[in-house]
Amino acid sequence: MFRTDEDDLFQYVIKNVGENWYDLERTIYNYCIAKSKEIPSEEIMKKDLQDYKSFKNQLVDFVKQRSAEQVKEKSYAYHLLKFFIEQRLPQSLYDEMDSEWFSFNYTPLDKVAGQIYPNVVFNYTAIHGTLENNNCIFGFHDDQQIKGLYRFIQKSLDDKYKPHVIYPTLNEANRLIFFGLSMGFIDAVYFKDIFMQISKPNDSNNRTRKEIIFITRDNGSMQNIKMNLQDIGINIQSLMTNNEVNFFMTSEGFEENKINNMLI
Repeated sequence: MFRTDEDDLFQYVIKNVGENWYDLERTIYNYCIAKSKEIPSEEIMKKDLQDYKSFKNQLVDFVKQRSAEQVKEKSYAYHLLKFFIEQRLPQSLYDEMDSEWFSFNYTPLDKVAGQIYPNVVFNYTAIHGTLENNNCIFGFHDDQQIKGLYRFIQKSLDDKYKPHVIYPTLNEANRLIFFGLSMGFIDAVYFKDIFMQISKPNDSNNRTRKEIIFITRDNGSMQNIKMNLQDIGINIQSLMTNNEVNFFMTSEGFEENKINNMLI
């Protein structure tokens, strides 16, 4: 798929997406917002929808290729999952589970858990579906500014989109661990309300301070997380004052004891 002479979704994405894959949905959203203001012909919108589907298919193919690679045992992601499983063996993970896992990734996390401990039972919620189940959700959040056929790029209009329980879990949990999540604009719908709530000083109900852990690559990505939260209206100073907030950098190398102490 290669075109150079058209003012359409494909060319806009190629010119504006940047280096980070997580910018793709935001870039498509920005394009659809702009086009919704001028309401192009149905023919143009249909062509843009085809471009959107092509981007989705290419992203799925890319993730499939990466998922075929061997899991790195000296990685933070591997060790987090391994530690979680070990704390619950030999009992079934179904029994009195005190932690819940949510994944924004399309790779089947239960299969990764199976590579760590074969035949282990592992339950989690795939927010945007998985490659294995062929139900990947790709697009952006609901927005009344989106018009015409561009509304079909909203995640909620995907026929495979299913409601989830992430918000009540975030609300009830004492400790929140975010691994590799940029906290960007597109996925803000999942955590904006709870972050706004816990940024406020403890009220008469004596709300428990939450422990919030962000596991990210380096100082640059840490600053990006903070700025993304600011962009959706979160007061970082209030968030860090009213809760225990910590950042762990994967670029600093793998330290098993450090991770264990973080999770205990």
